Amino acid sequence: MKKSMLTLIEPLWSIAEKELKRANIVTVIGYSFPEYDKKVIDLFSRSLAPYTKLQIVNRCERKEHEGGKRNAILIKYKKLFPTLKTEVDICLNGFEGYIDNHKN
Repeated sequence: MKKSMLTLIEPLWSIAEKELKRANIVTVIGYSFPEYDKKVIDLFSRSLAPYTKLQIVNRCERKEHEGGKRNAILIKYKKLFPTLKTEVDICLNGFEGYIDNHKN
């Protein structure tokens, strides 16, 4: 059973890599790239082009902690993806705040 699941999932990894390589903007919503998730970190590391705009959507419940959280996110993403040449865009108002900020 486990092997058949891998057979089903493997093509999705390939598709994800192709799409990430083509993307100009990648938005990550509510995912923090934990250290143990090496496969995803490796996927993004090899797929993001240097000038891909990376948008991070997260939530910070307390306004007084936003600066510290923003700084921690920037440090983490610069370490994870050092080849990125663009500034990481961070939204700490959650998904709803992100949607509100990107209405046209």
